[in-house]
Amino acid sequence: MSTKSHIKRIQSELKAVGMTLYGLTRMETAHLPNIIHDQEHIHGVVYGRLPGKIDSVMLVATDKRVLYLDCKPFYKNWDEVTYEVVAGVKVSIVKPFASVVLHTRVKDYKVRFVNINCADKFSK
Repeated sequence: MSTKSHIKRIQSELKAVGMTLYGLTRMETAHLPNIIHDQEHIHGVVYGRLPGKIDSVMLVATDKRVLYLDCKPFYKNWDEVTYEVVAGVKVSIVKPFASVVLHTRVKDYKVRFVNINCADKFSK
C-alpha cells in the first residue's frame, strides 16, 4: 500500500469514528500512519487533555490493540496495549465534553475534554 493511500485510509477511518477536522490537525494524528499497520483498522478514537495539564493526548482503538499517543514538537511517546490487559473503559459526561479512563492491568490512561460522540464510540 502506498504512503498516500495509507494516510487517506487512516484519515477516513478516523472520520468514520467521529473525529472532527480539529482532530485531524493534531500532531498525534499526523504520527498515526507511522504506527498503524497496513492490515490494522481503527474502530475508536478519543483525543483531549491530560488531567491537570494542557498537554494533548490520544487513545486509538484498532482491531488488534489500543494505542496511547502523546506527541509534541520534539518528543513522541506512545504505549501499545493489547486487549488481554484491558480491564474496562469508564466514560463520564459533563456537557459539552466527556472524560475517558481506559483501565488496564498495568496503568490507567485518562483523557479529559473529549468529544462526547467519540467517547461513546470508543467505549463500545
